[in-house]
Amino acid sequence: MSRSTNAHIGHRNKEVENYIELESIGHYLCPSRMEIYPIHTDGTADYENALPVQDIEEANGISSEDLGKIELLTLM
Repeated sequence: MSRSTNAHIGHRNKEVENYIELESIGHYLCPSRMEIYPIHTDGTADYENALPVQDIEEANGISSEDLGKIELLTLM
């Protein structure tokens, strides 16, 4: 990997520190953008497959606990 690629991954990992993990569906929740991102096996977020939180329902397999995290943020 090139040095610039490593720096880019490092930047993304710093962003992930502020995300909330939705374990039941294997996604990160970005509170500032109100989007969720699938989690890659290396722990980075898959920004190309972002979804708005409005698209998430229990029918998607999300646990009531993780759904509660999203609902709490939408009330703020």
